Amino acid sequence: MLDLNAILYYQFNCMSKILASVIVGCLLANFSLAQITIDSLSLSDTTSLAIADNTFKDSLIIAFPDIRLSKDSLDASVDYKARDSMIYDIVNQKIYLYGAAEVKYETIILRAGFIELDWGTNIVTAEGILDSIGKLSEKPNFKDGDQDFTAKRMLYNFKTQKGIIYDVVTQQQNLYILGEKSKFVRTNVAFSPDSTYRQDIIYSQNALFTTCDHEHPHFGIRSKKQKVIPGKLVIVGPSNLEIAGIPTPLFLPFAFFPTTEKKTQGLIFPRGYEYSERWGFGLRNIGYYVPINDYLDVTASTDLYLKGTWGTSLQVNFNKRYNYNGRLNIGYYRQRNEAPDGTVSFDPSLSFQGNLSQAAGAHPTRRIGGSINIQFNDYQAANFNDAQSVLQGQFSSNMSYNQSFPGRPFTLSAALTHSQSRRSGTMTINFPNLNFQTQTIYPFKHKNPLKPDGTRRKDQWYEEIAFRYQGEARAGITGADTLSQFFNRNNFSKGLNAGIRHQTTVNTSFRFLKNLSVTPSVNYTNSMNFKYSSFSFENDIVNIADTIFNPADTFDFVVNNRLINQGKLKEDTIWGFRQIHEYSASISLNTTLYRTLRFKNGWLRGVRHTVKPAVAINFAPDYKNPNLGYLYNYSVDNLDGTFIDRETSIFSTSLYRAPQSGQQFAMSYSLSNIYEAKYYSKKDSVEKKLKLFDNIYVGGNYNLAADSLRWSDPSVGGTTRFFKGLSTFNFNALWSFYDLNQKGLKVDRFYWRSTGKPLRFSGATFAISTGLSISEIASV
Repeated sequence: MLDLNAILYYQFNCMSKILASVIVGCLLANFSLAQITIDSLSLSDTTSLAIADNTFKDSLIIAFPDIRLSKDSLDASVDYKARDSMIYDIVNQKIYLYGAAEVKYETIILRAGFIELDWGTNIVTAEGILDSIGKLSEKPNFKDGDQDFTAKRMLYNFKTQKGIIYDVVTQQQNLYILGEKSKFVRTNVAFSPDSTYRQDIIYSQNALFTTCDHEHPHFGIRSKKQKVIPGKLVIVGPSNLEIAGIPTPLFLPFAFFPTTEKKTQGLIFPRGYEYSERWGFGLRNIGYYVPINDYLDVTASTDLYLKGTWGTSLQVNFNKRYNYNGRLNIGYYRQRNEAPDGTVSFDPSLSFQGNLSQAAGAHPTRRIGGSINIQFNDYQAANFNDAQSVLQGQFSSNMSYNQSFPGRPFTLSAALTHSQSRRSGTMTINFPNLNFQTQTIYPFKHKNPLKPDGTRRKDQWYEEIAFRYQGEARAGITGADTLSQFFNRNNFSKGLNAGIRHQTTVNTSFRFLKNLSVTPSVNYTNSMNFKYSSFSFENDIVNIADTIFNPADTFDFVVNNRLINQGKLKEDTIWGFRQIHEYSASISLNTTLYRTLRFKNGWLRGVRHTVKPAVAINFAPDYKNPNLGYLYNYSVDNLDGTFIDRETSIFSTSLYRAPQSGQQFAMSYSLSNIYEAKYYSKKDSVEKKLKLFDNIYVGGNYNLAADSLRWSDPSVGGTTRFFKGLSTFNFNALWSFYDLNQKGLKVDRFYWRSTGKPLRFSGATFAISTGLSISEIASV
């Protein structure tokens, strides 16, 4: 049975909420309550009331068939928000927004530190706020379509679309307008009898027109009255030219500045003049601008100084929407320098700067981009006096190209890299850097993994043979970062290097006797250098004899021979083709063994021991073999009937170096042990795992190619953790198979022959490390 009191309370609650919503909505939307008529308030026949624990669930339909809006109401809703606080003044019909305040109306967005919204007059007032040091921050910013400007204080009427702005800075193309007080008006202009278009007009008072982008412009045209039609025209009344805030005698009766958004070619006037005691008076950035098409434009500019210093630059900008954008700037300066003795010299400098950026979705398989900044003769620091130009000591460039091939297991990349240091005065340019590499390829794997009957085919051992290839071509030059030395023929040839390298790896893996895993691998590297060294040894021995007389006996003397020079090794650089062949092969055998002990009662329920033994054999040829010709061998005379054999690589200055190791034929062994335990947790009534030791390993190797001391020192090490991983304990110990002589040096004599013990202890290290935080301490 329904409770009648509950139903009446529910209906009264619904009606009060509806009435409150209508009143608040009318106030915020500027409705006139006197003009609102409600003909009917109908509840649908399907309205359901479910009474349970004083909770009502209903379906309520409200109809307002005849609502007449006030003629002063807005055409759209006004959205607002603030970071710090919002204060509602219902009596005065105002809202106060504090901290990062924002008001949106149709396409208009107004942001400021403080905003006052008056819904009675539709006027919004915006101001900046003072920060902790008394500086004005969060200045009002008005944005509507292409219009975007910042001011100190701003008033705007959403209904009439008019506003007053104080200390505003607006930009029309490359023209900056700084107005003391401006009036913003939006009007509808008839385009045809049936259509109109919107036009914005800004009337300014006591404004400065300039192309200088500084906060306090160095020059400009000051005028009392101005009219700005954004995107079309700026009309200026009587005005005069100002330089550094000082009015000049040059007056203009009126002026017109076109601000059309269409790119047009024309002269570029200098932003300002400069004076240097060394260069004299000068003008910067006098040039000409040429738009080639919608994606490309070119700017040529010149800097001129009265004493003879001049510079020129060519800047190319390109931008294709959704594809790429970037620029290239080539600069050249010829600087006049006068020595104290009156000698005049001209020092040239050169600069290459640019960047290229590709849009994220421009191409599915191709990526290109990067930046270039190459300076010759200290171009940036010598010709520009800003802090960034003078203090920057390192320059670098990185331009890359990457290409993938869908459905094919290889990729291609190219790159240009550059590094330069002003301190050392050297630079290195690597170009081109080409790299082609494949993914792991299984050339013998069957294309169809299924048999004709639909079951999965079992792979044969040869189907697991894997192949991988990587090839690269590189060229680079290193030299001084001056034009005269870097492009000098001899220096250029000396610093240039180039080569090609091929790297191939073939490996496979298969099971042997079910539990053994066998992994053979073969590696081959072919390096081709285009420059190598040729040596010759001149055995020009220089020996000097010194005679020393005994002061006590003038007839007794001693003759000392001093060896000044034992010969001279002469090196010549040869441009020619020379290859390096590197081979290596290996085969490894490993398996995993388990042993588990279980306990039925007690805290400890089980211990598990995991053993992973592994044996590997590695082989590499003798690269010191004279037949290979990688080394130049010569002997030095000691003047006592003995000689010292020495060697040097012919690839010491080449791009790719040859290995200088002897034959490698070694067998390595390792034994890894993992100890885990299971214990019973009374708190959770379940068995949990506990790692006793993460790993205890034993390892070493035996070199079959060595003539002595073939066994390496075996090592034993391990790691374990305490207190839920907060502390880590590491240890490592070394033994040796060989004995020591009287000098403490290892000799080719087994230790067990001398002492009867198999191994000699060499040393051990232990370490405990702990990293703690408050949350980790609490969880222990």
